[in-house]
Amino acid sequence: MTRLSWLSRAAATVLLSLETVAVVFYFCMVVPLFYNGIGFEDEVAPRSKVVPHLMALGGFTMAGINGFAVRELWRPLPDGGRGLALATAGVQVVLLGYAALSGDYLFAVFAVAVLLMLGAVAASGHRSGAQRGERR
Repeated sequence: MTRLSWLSRAAATVLLSLETVAVVFYFCMVVPLFYNGIGFEDEVAPRSKVVPHLMALGGFTMAGINGFAVRELWRPLPDGGRGLALATAGVQVVLLGYAALSGDYLFAVFAVAVLLMLGAVAASGHRSGAQRGERR
């Protein structure tokens, strides 16, 4: 492993870890608390009890996919992990869509940075795989 590939994997790990912490805090803790009225005691309009649970489930799902992506960065799966890379890119696209619709641009900053880093890691992995194929 070259220094550049190690640094790109380390940077992707840091970005994915920070994004995972932000997703868990926001989707699994903040949104359910504010949605149920802890932040706004004066509002008594009836609300669905399912939405906070769906937001928490989505947050935990995104965090789990990001965790598996970090594992894939350092110890690749035998099949190449293409499905996992696509799932991680899908999480980033969902976060970009959520940021565009809600105005929470912190997620857009993370998602764009992680998408760019995943692209760089995928490109370097593709190049190294092509070089290994040429050597054989």
